[in-house]
Amino acid sequence: GRVAFTITDTGVGMAPHELTALFAAFQQTEVGRQHQEGTGLGVAISQAFVELLGGELQVDSAVGRGTTFTFEIAAPEAAAATSRPGLEPELRPDPAETAHHKILVVDDKGSNRTILSGMLTTWGFVVREAEDGEAAVDQWRTWRPDLIFMDVRMPRLGGHDAIRRILQAEPRTPTRLVVVTANAFEEDRRAALAAGSHAFIRKPFRQSDVLTCLAEQLDLCLTPPPRAPACGGAEDPAPEAPPPLPSAPPGG
Repeated sequence: GRVAFTITDTGVGMAPHELTALFAAFQQTEVGRQHQEGTGLGVAISQAFVELLGGELQVDSAVGRGTTFTFEIAAPEAAAATSRPGLEPELRPDPAETAHHKILVVDDKGSNRTILSGMLTTWGFVVREAEDGEAAVDQWRTWRPDLIFMDVRMPRLGGHDAIRRILQAEPRTPTRLVVVTANAFEEDRRAALAAGSHAFIRKPFRQSDVLTCLAEQLDLCLTPPPRAPACGGAEDPAPEAPPPLPSAPPGG
């Protein structure tokens, strides 16, 4: 069988002349250039993945109406899901440690801040947010977070410049500075480190990326979560003792 996907947004849309070059690498729409976001690779990469799965990515858009992407891929019926025993449990920081650490999440997009702040709050960290580099520097001065997750492209003051401003004010600040960005090339990582960041995380990130960074930068121990009790709240029964070994024959 085949499965069809439709993804629709309510953005500003694209003009007809922009659609012809949309699937070419490093091509951006006028809105993308104005906002200085992305690299012009997202649609080209998506098209390549869809083609590998036997489909074709199609787009319908108009200025002021938004954009719709559609594609179909071959999808044979899957077998029933089965549990996979023996997997390593996910590691988590100790809440007794995280409760003493303050973390500032800096991003001009509220949805990005919500995702990362939600993770950190779940793990027990004390979290605040800032929407640009100017606000981040102000909060660093007054709140003194232990770690700052810093986006790069933001209005008023970008992430790299905010990091430089913090380090100019206090070159040996104990605050750990971590760049979190969709700019995924090696040159972007080098630029972040050159600005003074202590670590670099690429978007989209996984929880394990964030946890590993936190453990390294804040010297935290990660341990498996407590084992949940068996269904009904009862603990698993203790295993039965093995039967006694037979006695050795006389004269052995």
